[in-house]
Amino acid sequence: MVPPAGATGPGEDDHFLAFINAWVAVTGMMNELARSMGQHDFYPFVMNLQVVAKLHFVHRFVTACRRLCLRGPPAAPSSVAGEEDPGAAEATATPVPAAH
Repeated sequence: MVPPAGATGPGEDDHFLAFINAWVAVTGMMNELARSMGQHDFYPFVMNLQVVAKLHFVHRFVTACRRLCLRGPPAAPSSVAGEEDPGAAEATATPVPAAH
């Protein structure tokens, strides 16, 4: 699940908007440079509000998925008191070296 805008963490939405604003500034300069040489625009696209909103959604989705991947799989539920866990002995056993 993707967290709503503003709930991704302190400053993350501001960081994303700063990145978009920097991209717009860079492409504006590149377009001006290309025009000064008689060339077509380097980046002839306009990012309207809907495009920025979609990019922001994708950014939040990828960030949330990356956090889940870095966190690892959820821990296995602990066994109920008094019950033996058959896998516990295997997990604590010393590994036996393989014969060659």
